[in-house]
Amino acid sequence: VATLANTDRPRRLKPINLYYHMYSGEKQASLKALLDNVAWIKKQEIQPVTATRFAEIAEGFFTAQIEPDGPDAWRIRNRGALQTVRFDHVVPTALPDLTTSTGVIGARRINTSLYVGLDPAVPEPRVVLTGGPAPAAMLVSSRWPVEAVIRQGGGVAFDAANGFGAGEMRWQMPAPGRYTISAGGESRPAETDADGQLSFTLPLGSAAGQR
Repeated sequence: VATLANTDRPRRLKPINLYYHMYSGEKQASLKALLDNVAWIKKQEIQPVTATRFAEIAEGFFTAQIEPDGPDAWRIRNRGALQTVRFDHVVPTALPDLTTSTGVIGARRINTSLYVGLDPAVPEPRVVLTGGPAPAAMLVSSRWPVEAVIRQGGGVAFDAANGFGAGEMRWQMPAPGRYTISAGGESRPAETDADGQLSFTLPLGSAAGQR
């Protein structure tokens, strides 16, 4: 926990990786330390991935190419499994312009940086930053991987491959109000908070669409 806290600011440098041997259970003190770390991880907002997946993401970091493509615009090429790019020292209101960007799922500011999520279904996304709020649905966080995003009207449809645990996610919607969540052949109403953020949990085993 101390290591992750010390590598989280001013920008994130390390992923969470809880590594232990079975003999951690031989002594009460070591078992307690392990369980304390597990309890701490469960409280974090994370997207669990396999070690193989993380290795693919790391390889994508070394092959990715970022090319200027207009004012405040960049084209991302050869990124492999890397689906997040980070922008440092941008204005506090900066967000992706979803009307001119392609292959952008969402964005979130953490500490002093803006993290932009890319769509695995788009080989060469284009990221365009703007100084105002996003005019369409934008992913804020998700415990499951999200891809093949299609924005339509005031809503959005997407594929969500099964992750680990429940499919918790949060979207910034273009307007506060009531929406309908459609997933696994079922639909239910949901309402945003005062800031227009819609939080919901997908059922296990579902390929999901949200509108």
